[in-house]
Amino acid sequence: MRTKHGIPRSDPNQTVNHFVEGWLKTRIPLALLVASLIAFTVPTNETFIVVSLIGSLAGIVAAYIFIVKIREIRFSWLLADGILLGYALGAFNTCARFLPTEIRVAKYFARPQDELSVALAVGLCVAGLLFFLGSLTEPGIRIDTTKLRAKDLRWAFLIFLLTGIAFLTGGMAIWVCLRQRNIVYQC
Repeated sequence: MRTKHGIPRSDPNQTVNHFVEGWLKTRIPLALLVASLIAFTVPTNETFIVVSLIGSLAGIVAAYIFIVKIREIRFSWLLADGILLGYALGAFNTCARFLPTEIRVAKYFARPQDELSVALAVGLCVAGLLFFLGSLTEPGIRIDTTKLRAKDLRWAFLIFLLTGIAFLTGGMAIWVCLRQRNIVYQC
């Protein structure tokens, strides 16, 4: 297709695919690999917080791309995003709750900081490899976004909003915490 001036017209689906491929194939895996190397080589509490924040942001960006921008999805991308949202976001949630206090993550989990940092580094590295290798080897599952209604996207954004509110208040959406005599019950 060409415009009236003879310039090739860009296909909007093609630009979306380049955008998705650029983020999920190179940028996010590279950021996760660098963050995992930092967590592995400098296992401190501050590094753990920063690296878990990087992993959380990568998971949120990938989830946004899945919901809004994507035309084809791969199963390995869903697994990688599950690792990031589950482990990195959970680690950052735990760290964020202890920032105002003097409690260190290693003391809370009763594990050495080295082991916690290595576990986070392995999780980020596995997620980055799943994004990268899934882009190269796995065939995409086509998603027809024309069948999505605006109401469906509102539900997706509502889920993100509720998860964000749960994150900011200190309790994730699936846990019901009752404080009674300084004891926390999780249902």
